[in-house]
Amino acid sequence: MDRHHYKYVVIDSSKHINQSVKADFTVQVPHGLNNCSRVCVKSFTMPNNFHNVYGNIKEVQWVEFWKPSATSNWKAQVFTATLNDGYFLTADLVSEIQTAMTNLQNKFDTETGDTLTAFAISHETTTLHNTILPNSAGKQKMFALYSDYENNVWRNLGFSNNKIIHTNEVITDILPVLNGITDFTSFNDGIRHNQNILRKYHIVYAQNNTSPIRSDLVGHNENHPAIYIASKKLGHDFYRSHKIDDHTVMANKEEYLALINIDVPKFSHIQYSTDTPMWSSLENKSISSFDIQILDYTGQIFPRGSLADFIMVLQFEEIKEIEFSKEEKMAYLDYAYKLAH
Repeated sequence: MDRHHYKYVVIDSSKHINQSVKADFTVQVPHGLNNCSRVCVKSFTMPNNFHNVYGNIKEVQWVEFWKPSATSNWKAQVFTATLNDGYFLTADLVSEIQTAMTNLQNKFDTETGDTLTAFAISHETTTLHNTILPNSAGKQKMFALYSDYENNVWRNLGFSNNKIIHTNEVITDILPVLNGITDFTSFNDGIRHNQNILRKYHIVYAQNNTSPIRSDLVGHNENHPAIYIASKKLGHDFYRSHKIDDHTVMANKEEYLALINIDVPKFSHIQYSTDTPMWSSLENKSISSFDIQILDYTGQIFPRGSLADFIMVLQFEEIKEIEFSKEEKMAYLDYAYKLAH
């Protein structure tokens, strides 16, 4: 007798009230699912028209280093300009960043004078690389890309995440190095005074600068490579690698149910369906409700307003309990009595 039985839960996001801030919601199953041994995402469909600027990606951050006078030490300050949510082609996104950075009064707290660091950001239409040219005119400044987040707009534009400063500790380490340099004439020509920390990051001398920072790779801003479907209650068997250092990653357990690769053009439909699903063990749980999250490829939960409506089908495997008739139970007891006597 086949004890395995399958039940399917269809989740249509257009049927619930879209008041949630994030793509994180609860599904109730009033009649319950009993003795569930495992679950998988059977299918998922959604228009490929969701935002590529949202959440952490909206925060355009950079750090400026400034030497107020010939006798003073260098100081540093992180600046943040915020973009609007939405979908942007790369050329349009570069223009939005240019406007946001220019409109921000990126002046040090104790800085006087009206001259701010100027920025010229461009998208190379032939090579598809992106460049940023900071120029602090007559003020002695350095410029470096910065982000508090692993998932950031610079990364999406092709700048290597390893060359983006991510912590104040790195800034603190850079300051004494700058204080020890007296001549920056050839700094932007590739001579970094044998200081590894300065060669490691996207950093340029901005005074009367003509040397732009160029992205290491072609950006992937215009299309997400994949999305994750996750559940704190249902997801148990996924492992995802995280960086430990420049040579090592560690696979940590995550609450994911499926990785949906996006291999269709923008503005078409993502259609995920598989005959060999990614099962997640449930250990014969009885389920009356569960949670679902939709995350981007870096593990950040999407804002609800950034996603189109979707339809998802979850497949639950139930294990039926073996039931015996009265006659079978009597026959069993009779057989047991004979064995004992």
